[in-house]
Amino acid sequence: MKPTMEQDQVVEAVRGGGTVKVKAYAGAGKTSTLRMAAEARGRARGLYLAFNKDIAREAATKFPQNTRCRTVHSLAFGATRPEITRKLKNPVEPPHQLALRYGFGKLRLPTTIGKDLELSPGKVARMVMDGVARFCGSAQAEPLAWHIPVDAVIKENEAEHLRESLLPSVRRLWAEYTDPASPSAISHGVYVKLWERSRPRIGADFILFDEAQDADGLMLSVLRAQQAQVIYVGDPYQQIYEWRGAVNAMDHIRAPECALTESFRFGPAIAELASRVLQLMDEHTPVRGQEHVSSRIQHESTAGHDRYDAILCRKNATVLTHLAQGIGRGDRVAVRAKVDELQAFADGAEQLMRGQRVG
Repeated sequence: MKPTMEQDQVVEAVRGGGTVKVKAYAGAGKTSTLRMAAEARGRARGLYLAFNKDIAREAATKFPQNTRCRTVHSLAFGATRPEITRKLKNPVEPPHQLALRYGFGKLRLPTTIGKDLELSPGKVARMVMDGVARFCGSAQAEPLAWHIPVDAVIKENEAEHLRESLLPSVRRLWAEYTDPASPSAISHGVYVKLWERSRPRIGADFILFDEAQDADGLMLSVLRAQQAQVIYVGDPYQQIYEWRGAVNAMDHIRAPECALTESFRFGPAIAELASRVLQLMDEHTPVRGQEHVSSRIQHESTAGHDRYDAILCRKNATVLTHLAQGIGRGDRVAVRAKVDELQAFADGAEQLMRGQRVG
């Protein structure tokens, strides 16, 4: 495949050395571009980093021999003492049990909506556990009060006091997690945080960091400390891990920027609509489609009698609706999704229709 002008620009930027940031829209040939960039580095030692094990495994079949493909967690796990990682298998302590062990009581706090908010001991314990989790995804060396999530309706001064009062418990729980003799179960975030605190040196001359928009403060801290060239690649409009502390690294990285805007998935009609949507989000770099790809925009109200090669759905209920409609029409249908989740959804709906509770 002949590289596009944008792909050539990315490869030249990587070949030139130094930190590079690549904004890659969906379907714009990101993986093939990174492969070409790795090939351009010749004998230099490369590392492709992904969040997902399946993505890293697939990438290993596409990248040249000079580039290893790993996940962040696999690097951290391999560098952590076994007496810590074995705690992944310990029984998880539920919040109500932690509350009992730490002596938490029921709290009643004033809110900005005029009605007091009552926090059960278990809810307080959950805040402490979430505080440790947020710390594990941050770049700070120790837990701080702002790591503790507090309901937004609680008055600011009360929220600040609550965080300060719970901070010793957060630090106590973190100490238990990192104590090999403690029976406390740990999450994967704990050993990743320990790895980050050890100031690791990644053995590579260049690092291709994929899905950078979903990076958290911890991973940015690790990569900024490396002597290797780092290439951050991501799409700021596909961020899905903000709920767990992802900070959209594409906004925080100061580096020469390249863009991959030519999508190979659709034609000009869809590209034009996508660009209009991006403009509403203050994005001025348009998406470009393939001239030879036929695509069209069609309103749902007039789409009842058409046949499609594929239908994208946001919800399980929509997937099942289109599946049933396709079967009813006599179409050959298939679903690419987590079948277990769909089956659980359908089973739950059936139980509700029978008047049963869904666990």
